[in-house]
Amino acid sequence: MQNRGALWIFTILLALACLWQLSFSFFTGRVERTAANEATYKVDSVLNVAGNGGLDRDSLFLQYESRYLRQHGSDPIYLGYTYDECKAKEINLGLDLKGGMAVTLEVSIPELIVNLADNSENEAFRTAIANARGRQAQSTEDFITLFAEEFSKADPNGKLAAIFHSPERKDMFPREASNDEIVEALRREARTAVDNTEKILRTRIDKFGVAQPSIQKQQFSGRIQIELPGVKDKDRVRKVLQSTANLEFWETYENADVYPLLEQANGRLSAVLHPELEQEGDTTDAVDALLEGGDFSHTLPGGVSISGNAGGVEQQLVRFINGNKPVDKTTWFDFDRVTFASSSAELDPGASKAQLDNLKEILTAHPAVRLKIGGYTDSTGNEEANQQLSQARAEAVVAALVDRGVEADRLEAEGYGSQHPVASNATPEGRAQNRRMALRVLDKGDGEADDLLNELAGDTGSGDVLDTAQAQADFAKQNPLFAVMRPAVFQATSGGYNLAKGPVVGNSSVSDTARVNRLLRMPAMRGVLPSDCRLMWGAKPYEGSDVLPLYAIRVPRGGKPKLDGSSITDAAQDFDISGDVEVRMQMNAEGGAIWKVMTGDNVGRSVAIVLDGLVYSAPTVITEIAGGRSSISMGGGDLEEQIQEADDLANILKAGALPAPARIIDETVVGPSLGAENVNSGLISFLVAIALVMLYMVLYYAGAGWVADLALIVNLFVLMGSLASLQASLTLPGIAGIVLTMGMAVDANVLIFERIREELRAGRVLKSAVDLGYKGALSAIIDSNVTTLVIAIILYIGGTG
Repeated sequence: MQNRGALWIFTILLALACLWQLSFSFFTGRVERTAANEATYKVDSVLNVAGNGGLDRDSLFLQYESRYLRQHGSDPIYLGYTYDECKAKEINLGLDLKGGMAVTLEVSIPELIVNLADNSENEAFRTAIANARGRQAQSTEDFITLFAEEFSKADPNGKLAAIFHSPERKDMFPREASNDEIVEALRREARTAVDNTEKILRTRIDKFGVAQPSIQKQQFSGRIQIELPGVKDKDRVRKVLQSTANLEFWETYENADVYPLLEQANGRLSAVLHPELEQEGDTTDAVDALLEGGDFSHTLPGGVSISGNAGGVEQQLVRFINGNKPVDKTTWFDFDRVTFASSSAELDPGASKAQLDNLKEILTAHPAVRLKIGGYTDSTGNEEANQQLSQARAEAVVAALVDRGVEADRLEAEGYGSQHPVASNATPEGRAQNRRMALRVLDKGDGEADDLLNELAGDTGSGDVLDTAQAQADFAKQNPLFAVMRPAVFQATSGGYNLAKGPVVGNSSVSDTARVNRLLRMPAMRGVLPSDCRLMWGAKPYEGSDVLPLYAIRVPRGGKPKLDGSSITDAAQDFDISGDVEVRMQMNAEGGAIWKVMTGDNVGRSVAIVLDGLVYSAPTVITEIAGGRSSISMGGGDLEEQIQEADDLANILKAGALPAPARIIDETVVGPSLGAENVNSGLISFLVAIALVMLYMVLYYAGAGWVADLALIVNLFVLMGSLASLQASLTLPGIAGIVLTMGMAVDANVLIFERIREELRAGRVLKSAVDLGYKGALSAIIDSNVTTLVIAIILYIGGTG
């Protein structure tokens, strides 16, 4: 009985686990149906416009659907999980079921080895490379093993170290290393090349606008399989995926140099997009006023007048309360004159008094308004301590307002710690921007509709994302650029805002970057930025947010960088003499000479490390660097995060240093209509097969058949749950495999039932017949399942496609 109880507990837990894994597909499906409906509506609207009839409907649909899914990827849809998180946990459909393009790439290891040897003319080396290429097509061995064997044949006494050793790669290939040690170093570099190629491809695939791409690296063959749902442009895919990594080093502009120009561009865009504002005479530029000390004054209902910084929290709050924008969780306003003692929740009474008094008057004049105060910190130190500090600061602001006579039930406080950063925590200026206080309106008192919206939305704080630039519609009209790209400014300790130092000139959410790009390409922008200034996005958002930095790059005459990845000979994560994490980078003699001049000219400024047009890092030059050997110190965060960041940067540098081209060796394009047809055919065949098998079992074995059918359903349920937990992709062959698996499960029951019948015909009682029937059939069942398992392992290790 005890064993039976344990079995039931295990069965129930297994069923719950499978149900949990399968539940994600239900909720992602709802979002995707909404996305499809939204895309269909927009496509119909576009195609109904005269002159647009020639546009490709499928391409438009994919673009609109992908845009909707990207914009709502961070929205919680199921028990706090976002759409992106749920999508990562569900069973995906293969391209044969949903249409798109599948590509298999192989990193060119022969070219990598030739590059590592600096194109050596050694006769034995050249012969070994050529012979290994010839053997590779007929051999199961990897290329490096074949190369080592052929080199030993060509020159039995030859030393590989003599070919691969150089002053720039003396650590990678020591002069005294044996041939086996050199071969192991080549394997290590080959693995790194494949890993780097995979990372670069992940970044490049974003260019296709695919909502859920699949990238899988085959561990044993060194090949990379990519699935791009909905993509049909074969030529573009080949061009983008096969191009060699383009690593570049660029000089940068300072934010202080570029901000006035962006401010001018902001005004030009406003005049072009909203000329009616010129007629109204409303030319208020909130960010300009923040930086130049402009004033705001307003008379509240009841006759009380308040004043503060133009664009400050008072002005934004009053406009929001009086405006038509509904209450939501995305509209936050920064405090600009509330400050605390360092690392403390103690308010500075002198610097904070005026703004707190103004907020008290606003709340008095609008008695139905309720506010939430949010506290934020940078990522320095322990996150739990940061959360506690931010919570204490938010509560301190609430307490100060209550002391001024505001009812406590009209105020809420929540600390978010280092969540939702608006700038990089790697620089002092970025950390200053992230240490902030903000507020949002919980209720404007507009009636029951707002109450219902708040109740439906909930308020756990998980969806609170600071986006001050979009706080009001009128601000967006007056500041079309700054509404989607937050300028790189931070709150000064004395109140007001200062420009951040460094090359970052703005920050924008990932979903807004396309809009920023369109604005920057408008004719009104011509002549605003100097011809040698180019704006480039960061490669990845700040940690814990979806905000990307925008860098100002200084382009030399001729339009090409002074230094590129061909000068890098090695890069690796390391520790300095103080034990701090750094990236060690080595250049060849030519690159080292250019690097010396470049760093000497930019002491105190940043040099941007750019791969494929995206900025991966922009370290500040401390001093002129001679000799070609440099070190890049990592920013804030715990040790593990710093090491991971250093490894990533080192791999990026090595990706540009050792170009190993990725060649497409196989590609398949499946149209969406064929994919839909495959889905229907596969589903019908699956259901018909299962139904016929279950019907056969019931008709032939009666009651025992019902038991077998129940076991079959449970088997299918557990199988689908297991596939979901592995994030497997379901394909037509996969459906056939599931049907075959169900057939094997039924076959096992048939074996057992027939053995039981034999025992019954031999005169045994039912209990004894059942026991002997199971024992007699067990060996055949185990044999078939072990055989299937062995085949599956072989296919997993050596199979492709």
